[in-house]
Order: sequence, then C-alpha cells, then structure tokens
Amino acid sequence: MLLDDTGETIETWGIQAFPTLVLIDPQGRVVKGDAEAMLAKILDE
Repeated sequence: MLLDDTGETIETWGIQAFPTLVLIDPQGRVVKGDAEAMLAKILDE
C-alpha cells in the first residue's frame, strides 16, 4: 500500500482511480498499460 501525501506518485504513475493495481517488473520498473492482464499472462506462464 502506497501513501502519497504530495500526489507526486499519482501523477508520475498516471493513476486515475482507486484502488489501482501497479505491476513492477523484476528490475523494479513500473509496467505501463493493463497491469492486471499482464500479471495474469505472467502467472499463466
């Protein structure tokens, strides 16, 4: 759970609604796009 008092993370990550699922890859990068669909694909593999 991320708490963002300044709104910087919300703006940087493009969060538009709450709750929001954010997928972070093994290199620590935020995966843009449909994180939920991408996570399902990765878990299926």
